[in-house]
Amino acid sequence: MKDVLYAVFDRLSEDLSKVENKHNVGEASADAIPEHEIVADLDYDEKVKRNDQTGDVSGKIASLNDRFHQNQTTADDEIKGRWILGDDIEELPGPTKAAIKKKVQAYSGFEEFPLHDHGAFHYRSKDRILPVIWKIGVYQDDSLTKEADHPEDPAQSYRLLLLDLSDTPVKENAS
Repeated sequence: MKDVLYAVFDRLSEDLSKVENKHNVGEASADAIPEHEIVADLDYDEKVKRNDQTGDVSGKIASLNDRFHQNQTTADDEIKGRWILGDDIEELPGPTKAAIKKKVQAYSGFEEFPLHDHGAFHYRSKDRILPVIWKIGVYQDDSLTKEADHPEDPAQSYRLLLLDLSDTPVKENAS
């Protein structure tokens, strides 16, 4: 299981790098993740036009992602998943780590990201500013071996949130 977690962490870290590039240099970058690749079978137009939380697939995914990143776990265990903290976050003092987690939970800057599956912000501590990035990956189950075919169905999906520090300053959305 540890090997699987390392492989998933590497995959999500690679996605975070692409998200980072999108935040830093915009759509024109070859390294920026194309919107249609973020979730299989949903193209950008469909996500943007139909992300109204009224029962469509992208709206359900966004709603589940919101509930997951806001609560980490839910009281009814409807949404299965866990958070993984990158080494840079793990090495921070406990109060700083807790404050960053709270800021992820309160994050709302999804103007460009209709699935609400990633974000970036700066955490300001007493002595420094930390560029924070996070991304949610959705898998079939907790084995993390296959991406979910139905990320809109909490019974058929397992969410994994990777939280880490960016190597470069990130362009923030309002949060």
